[in-house]
Amino acid sequence: MSFEINLDFSSISFPDLLEFLENGLPDVALEQLSSLLLYGDNELFKDMPITKFSQLIKNFFSDPNSDLPIKTLAGMCIHGLIEAHPMAAREFEKSKVLKAVGKYLTNDLNSNGLIELASQCIQILSTISVQCPNAIFEQCGFEPLLKNIRFLSNIDQKTAIKTLDHITNFPFHVETVCLHLDKICELFTHQEQVVVHHAIKAFSNIASVCDLDSVPISVIQKVCNILETIVDGTAVYHLIKSLERFALNNKLAQEIINQNLNFEQILNQTKAKGKFMDLLQSCLTALAMLVPPHKHFEKPIIDRQLENSINYAISFENFIVNLILNKIGCVPLCLQIIASISQYQMPAKIDEIMRLLTMYSTQPELIKSVLVVLCNFKEQQCIQNSQILSILKTMKISDDENLKQFYDDLITIGIDKAEPIKEISKIDNLQVFTDVVKQEPFIFIIANGIERCTEFLTQFYQEKNSNTNSLIEMTSEFRETLQCLVLICHELISFYPIPDEVDPLEDPGDTRRLMKKVLRINVKCGETLVSDINAELSLDFAAVENWFNLRNGLTPDDLVQAIRADPQFSQMISETENSAGGNTRGAILNRAFKNPKYQKYNFKINDKTFSVHESIFQAYCSLNKDFNTFLMNIPTIELIPSDNDVERSKYEIRVIPFPPIDPILHLLEVIHKIDPKLDITCEAFSNHLLPHLASPILTIGHLSLATSIIYHYPFLFPLNMRLLFCKLTAFDVPYALYTINQKFVETSDNTKFEQVRVKVKINRNNIFNDGVLTLERLGPGRCYFDVFFEGETGIGNGPTQEFFYLFSKELCRKSRKIWRCDNFDDSSDNNSNDQVINDGNNRSDKVDRDGENEDAYAYSPKGLFPRPDIDPHMSYILGLMCSKAFSMGCMIRIQINPAFFSFLRGKKVAISDIDEQLAKSLECKEGLYDLPFVYPGIPTLELKENGKDIFVDETNVDEYVSLVEAYTCGDKLSEIITQFKKGFQSVIAWEAINIFTSEEFSRLLYGENIKLTVEDFFSNVEISHGYNINSPQIQYLFEVLSELNSNDLMNFFQFMTGSRMMPVGGLEQLRPKMTVAARTDFKNCSPDEYLPSVMTCVNYLKLPMYSSKEILRKQLMTAINEGRYSFEFT
Repeated sequence: MSFEINLDFSSISFPDLLEFLENGLPDVALEQLSSLLLYGDNELFKDMPITKFSQLIKNFFSDPNSDLPIKTLAGMCIHGLIEAHPMAAREFEKSKVLKAVGKYLTNDLNSNGLIELASQCIQILSTISVQCPNAIFEQCGFEPLLKNIRFLSNIDQKTAIKTLDHITNFPFHVETVCLHLDKICELFTHQEQVVVHHAIKAFSNIASVCDLDSVPISVIQKVCNILETIVDGTAVYHLIKSLERFALNNKLAQEIINQNLNFEQILNQTKAKGKFMDLLQSCLTALAMLVPPHKHFEKPIIDRQLENSINYAISFENFIVNLILNKIGCVPLCLQIIASISQYQMPAKIDEIMRLLTMYSTQPELIKSVLVVLCNFKEQQCIQNSQILSILKTMKISDDENLKQFYDDLITIGIDKAEPIKEISKIDNLQVFTDVVKQEPFIFIIANGIERCTEFLTQFYQEKNSNTNSLIEMTSEFRETLQCLVLICHELISFYPIPDEVDPLEDPGDTRRLMKKVLRINVKCGETLVSDINAELSLDFAAVENWFNLRNGLTPDDLVQAIRADPQFSQMISETENSAGGNTRGAILNRAFKNPKYQKYNFKINDKTFSVHESIFQAYCSLNKDFNTFLMNIPTIELIPSDNDVERSKYEIRVIPFPPIDPILHLLEVIHKIDPKLDITCEAFSNHLLPHLASPILTIGHLSLATSIIYHYPFLFPLNMRLLFCKLTAFDVPYALYTINQKFVETSDNTKFEQVRVKVKINRNNIFNDGVLTLERLGPGRCYFDVFFEGETGIGNGPTQEFFYLFSKELCRKSRKIWRCDNFDDSSDNNSNDQVINDGNNRSDKVDRDGENEDAYAYSPKGLFPRPDIDPHMSYILGLMCSKAFSMGCMIRIQINPAFFSFLRGKKVAISDIDEQLAKSLECKEGLYDLPFVYPGIPTLELKENGKDIFVDETNVDEYVSLVEAYTCGDKLSEIITQFKKGFQSVIAWEAINIFTSEEFSRLLYGENIKLTVEDFFSNVEISHGYNINSPQIQYLFEVLSELNSNDLMNFFQFMTGSRMMPVGGLEQLRPKMTVAARTDFKNCSPDEYLPSVMTCVNYLKLPMYSSKEILRKQLMTAINEGRYSFEFT
C-alpha cells in the first residue's frame, strides 16, 4: 500500500510573504513558509530572495518583543531554510542570528514553550554547523549546547552533543573552552550511549588544543573515575589520548598520580578489538610521562620529579615486564619505563629480560632503547654475566653519533673487557652447531647463524631424500635438535616488530567506510562503452552482469516469466521480490531460473579473465599491487558473452619481502619439510601478526605483509588463525567485512553488511532431489540460502545446518554409487532405505528415527574416498556442497578421507591410504591370477577394452596392478578431480585451502565430537534474560550436559544447532554463540511441567526455571528426543 500527500503551493508567492512580514502579519507569513518548507520541494526556493528573507525572519526571531509562538515559528523557518536553500546558512550567519540562538539556549528554560523554542535553536545550530562550524563558536560559543542540556528531550540532547562533537573538529579560540570540560564530563555517565560517545569525542577534541593551565583539577578526577567503568575501546582511547596531553602539565600530571590511575586494569577491561595497539601505545606514552626521569631521557619522558612518582612507577613493574616478555608490542616505550624503574629497583625476571635485551641489541632501531635500560640499571652484575656486551662491542657504538653519549657508561660497565663473539662459519657438524646456538642464541643473528643452519639442514634433507620419495625416519635425538632450533626461531620472529602499513582508508578496521567507497570503472561490450561508472568495493562481477542486462532492456517481468516457467524450483523459493543484494541478487536469481532473456558474460581486465563469481575489488588488487595507484585510474571491464562460465582466476598472494625475518622463516620452512609432523606453530607470532589483519583494504585485497606471511608459512599459525585468515581473504567481500567487524571493530551501532540471502523450502522426503537442485541453482557465487522444511516453522541457521546434515548423509547411500567402502560389491547392491553412516570413532551410528540399517551406507575406517565410477556430475555436486557448507559455516555428515584432499592437491597417494585390504591383495600377485580385468567389486568397470574377457596371469599381472592403482588413486580419476574442483571453485578459490592440511580440512567440514566440561560451558555460553551466572538452573544445566555420554551430547547439539558435531575448536567456535535464557511463558502452571525450547537460527535455548537438577535432566532429554528431527520447538 502506498499513499501521497497532495498540497497546492501555487497560491503562495515570495513577494506576498515578504509583504506579510513587512506589514505586521508575521504569523501568517511564517505559518505559510513553514508549511512550504515542510511539504514543498527544495526546487521551489531556488528563486527566493534569501538575503531579504533571512534578515526579516532573524529580526522576528531575535526581537525581545516578539511573542513566543512567533519566535518558535521563526526558528522553524530558519532551520528549514538552511536545509532547503544553499545560501541560507551564510546569510543567517551574516545576520548574526546565532547570537539570539545562544541567548535563548542559555536562559532559564522554565516553561514548555521555552523548551520548544530551545529545540528549534538546537536544530538551527545542528544544520548551520554543517556549512559554518566556526560561526557557532565565534557568535555564541559552546555554552548554548551544554548549559541546559538536561532540560532537553533525548533527541535534542543527542543532536546538541553531536553538533558539539562536529564543531570541535574545526579550529576555534582556546582561551575559554576549558570552562566547558567539566560540563562535558557530566555527560560521560549519560544513559544514552550515543550521547556518551559524542561527549567523549568532543572532550578529546577540546583537550587536544586547550590551555592546560586552565584545565580544572576536577576534570582529571572525573576522567579517571569514568575510566574505571567504561569498556568501549574507542571511548577509552579518546580519554587516554586526552590524559596523555594533560600529563604535559605538572599540576594535571600530579593529579593523575594522585588518582592512582591503573593503566593495566584499563587495558584488561577495555573491548579494544582492532584499536588495542593504538590504546596500548597511548597508555604507555602517558605512563612514560608520569614516571621519574632517567639518565639519557628524551621525549616523551619529561625532566621533572612528581610527588610519589617512584612508587607509582614501581607499581607498574610487573605489567611492563610482562608486556616485554610476552612481546605484545611498543618495545621502545616499555624499555623507557623499565629504565626509569630500574634506577630504584631491579625488575623481576631479570634473566629473561636480559635475554630479550640481548636479542633487541642486534636491531639498529632498538639499540638506543636497550642502552637506555642498561645505563640506568641499579645493579650491573647481570649485564656483565650476559653476552650483551659482546654484541654491543661489535656494533662500534663509539663511532655512532646517536650512541656516543652512552659509551662512557658502557666502559664503566665493562664493554672493553667483553669476550668476542664465537666464530661459527667453520663448524661442520649440525649437533655441535646446535649446542653453540643453545648457549648463545643471538649468534643466529650476529654471526650469520641462520644462513649457516639453513645450509646444514638443506644439505641434510637433500642427501637423505636423494634416492627415495619418502622422508627418513626421525631419531629422537634429531627431533630434539630440530625442536630446539624451532624454539629459538620462534623467539626471534616474535620480538621483531612488524611494520605498520598505512591503510588507504586511513582508519584500519573502518568497515563502514569501505562499504561506501567506490571505484570508478568503464564497462565495454563489443562496440558499446559506458564510461565513468561508480561501483562499490563490495560488488562482484555478477552485479555488473545484471546491471548491463538491465541497461540492455531486461525487465523485472522477464524474471517473473522465467520463474513461472520453472514451477518445480519456483515452489521451493520464497521472497524472490526481496531487493537486498541489488544487482548481485538479480544475477543470482536470473541465473538460477535460467532466464532465456538474460545474457551471461565472462569478464576481462588487462588481458586477464575473471569469472562472474569473483570480486571486482580483489580482481583489481591481483592486477595492481598498489591500491592507491589503481584508485586513481579508471580501468575498463570488458564483458564477453558466453553460455559457459570460465573458471575462477587463480588465488594468489604475492611474497612481500621482510628482510629481518625472511631468513628465519626460510629456516623454519626447511625444518617443516624435513619433519612435517613436528609442531612448528607459534602462538606468540600469531598474536603478534593478528592486529595487522584489521585493515579491510590490505587484508581483503591480499596486499599486506601479514597476509603474505600467513599464506606462505601457514604451518606457523594455529588452525583458528588460519581459518580467520581464509574467511578474510577467500570468502566473499561482504562476509569478510562482517568478519573484520566482529573481530576487530568496536562499534556502538551493530553495523550490518548486505548479504544475498534466499529462502528455500526443502521436503525432507525428497532431500536428494531438492538438495541437488538447490545447490545447482543457488550454490555458485555468494548467495546464502536459508532453509525451512515443508510443514515446519523454523528457518535460519539450525534448519540450514540440518539440510547439509541430511543431504550429505543421503549422498552416502551405497545405492548412489558415490563412495567406495569396505568390501563393496555392486553384484550384491543393497537398495534399502536404511540410513546409518560412518561417525568417526564408531562403526556406525544408529540414531535415526526410522531405525535404519547400517549396511545401507558407505563406511570406511579411514574415511570415505570416491569410487572410480562415480558420476562426474555428482563429483561436481560434492565439490559444490563442500565449498558451500564451508563458506556458510555449516558442517556435512561425511567424514572424507584426508587422502582425497591430498590427491586433489596433486600429492602421491598410496592405495593403502584408501583401502588397506585392496592394497594387501595387490601385494600377493599370485592371488590375482584368473581375475578378469575389471575393477575389484565393480563388475561394470573394465580396466581395459574387453577387460571382462581378459584374465590375469603371470604375463600381465603387473599391468593389472598398475591399472587398479590408476583407477583407485591415479590418472584415471582425472575427470573426478576436474569436476570436484569446478564445483568447489564456483564458491571459494581452491588454492585458498592450501593453508590447511588435508586432515584439518576434512575435520573442518565434518566437525568434532568433543567432551565438554562445566567450565567449558561457563566460558563459552552467554547467560541471558532471566538468568545470571549464579542461577541454580544454569549450574544444573551445565552439569547435566557435561555428564551426558557422547551420543546424547551429540543429540543435544543437533536439537540445539541442527548439527550433531561441534565446529573444530569446540564450543568457543560456535556461531552464533550459544545462549541460555529463562522460559517464562507459563499459564498458571509450574515450570517443571514445561519442556525447554530452542531457536536454532541463533543457537538460543529457553530453559524453564526447574526446581531440581533431576527434573531438568528429564525434561531436557524429552525435548531432545522429540524435537531434534524437526524445527517446531521454538
